[in-house]
Amino acid sequence: MVSDNLETLIFMKNAIYSTQQAVAMWTDSSAMVYSMKLLFDNTWSKSKHIHL
Repeated sequence: MVSDNLETLIFMKNAIYSTQQAVAMWTDSSAMVYSMKLLFDNTWSKSKHIHL
């Protein structure tokens, strides 16, 4: 999740933790924020519209 282009919160899944335990990493690293924004924007642009 990139909210303001200054920081990001990344939720991660780990096989040793149950699905009820959330593991996340917060960072204000500009390189990491930029990378996550690029990844999200690319994924979003290639997604298909779902008609509900």
